[in-house]
Amino acid sequence: MKSIMFCTFIIPLLLVSMNAYGKDITQSENLLDKAALMNSEHHASPSATYRKGHVSAHSVKHYVKTNQRGYVIDLPGAYPIATPTYYKGRLYVSGGFGSRQFHCFDAETGKTIWTINLDDDGPSSCVIENDIVVFNTESCTLFACRADNGQMLWSWYLGDPLTSSPAASNGRVFTTYPANGQGLAGHGKGKRHPDASHVMGCFDLFTGKILWQKWIDGDAISAPVVVGPEVYITTFSGTLYTFNTNDGSIGSAVKARATSAPTIVDDQIYYTKRTDKHRGEVKESIASGKKDQLHRVATSHEKRADYLNDKVQKASELDKKSKSLDAGNGFASAPQASGYQKAYKNVGQGSVSSMQSFQGSRILNYQKKNYSTMGDELICTDSKSGKIVWENKFKGDMRKSGGFLATPPIAVNKHIIVATLDGDIEQYNAETGKLEKRYQLDAPIRFQPIVQAGKIFIGTQDGKVISINTRDPELTGWPTRGRDAAHTGIVQ
Repeated sequence: MKSIMFCTFIIPLLLVSMNAYGKDITQSENLLDKAALMNSEHHASPSATYRKGHVSAHSVKHYVKTNQRGYVIDLPGAYPIATPTYYKGRLYVSGGFGSRQFHCFDAETGKTIWTINLDDDGPSSCVIENDIVVFNTESCTLFACRADNGQMLWSWYLGDPLTSSPAASNGRVFTTYPANGQGLAGHGKGKRHPDASHVMGCFDLFTGKILWQKWIDGDAISAPVVVGPEVYITTFSGTLYTFNTNDGSIGSAVKARATSAPTIVDDQIYYTKRTDKHRGEVKESIASGKKDQLHRVATSHEKRADYLNDKVQKASELDKKSKSLDAGNGFASAPQASGYQKAYKNVGQGSVSSMQSFQGSRILNYQKKNYSTMGDELICTDSKSGKIVWENKFKGDMRKSGGFLATPPIAVNKHIIVATLDGDIEQYNAETGKLEKRYQLDAPIRFQPIVQAGKIFIGTQDGKVISINTRDPELTGWPTRGRDAAHTGIVQ
């Protein structure tokens, strides 16, 4: 690796002034020099040797029951079910946090097409590109399997635990994983391990070959986001990174106190961030700026954010449930390698299961407006001015239940759709915010729904996959978490 020359230039954290977008301009600490040094020849490189995972075929069982609206698939174990993926008439679904199974169902009927057993538990949401299904398991493997029959193509045991989902774009897979000290194992022997807890890695979609790896300061929130020649991540530490997809060169690293994965539209970047003063009330705002100037963003709609407050969250039902799920997977508490302390401090969640399911107030950009679920409300703002266009409150006791009262929004054919913790699917007019339809499911929901071919598909917290036939074929276009395999989260 070539040595990297750089000069020290640190921008003071939280310098504030006024701007046209919203209320404040926040300038954050630029960590690019530090990130460059971590990944220079002065430090050991991440390990490039990983053992393989394994899958085996499972006897096909049909868990489906039909009803007037569609069907319900009741999976074994009643574990929280992550967002499904719709692909070529099929539905691909994790068996849940405590499960070691991954399923493929007929999207029309709900009948099982194939199921595979894994040697690790906690499969994440998947992405699919070129007929290859890719997903992580909490413990602790990246899998790539054939979409038609579930046959494993390749897999790597990357580290324990994995709390994010992978992304795929242009024949490459991007994911993050704990370093676990592997940088000293035959890669730069005799060199110091950098001050980095995790690795950002890029793999060939078809073979699993490692294309590049970079040290980073935490696991990614939700998943990497790939836009053109760049891949973006927000870590649980609140740092925003950008990498070149081809060689992994780091374009930006900013201590932004970010609380969601970013959304990139043309030359703009949108995300949510902590804007409190590290004491008193926890507050979150919507941030907007130029994607090539991540250290400087404008913020708007600052609000009290108990859903990010670790003290509030540690007393919630979600924290209790998450620790119970962790215990079922063999964790007395979240392992040090997860970076749970930083996650608690930044987003209020520090169990392996709650980190894997955390999606934050991620921005949806649709028809020049931004939509975001911020704790207990769905907010629509003008993407240029930051001004609120409309907002709707959700029912529920956010402090008692913990986390968010609804999922990140999705956009399909001039409608905004969210799922609520109270067990409803709500459809709003994107322009006016008027509630158009509500489907009552009587099951708690924390993962984003998908909509394709006139049907809504959702995973529930009590182990169900539910299909709702809206009988509106124009409701289509959001087939996976984050909308596409690159998790762009935008609809033009």
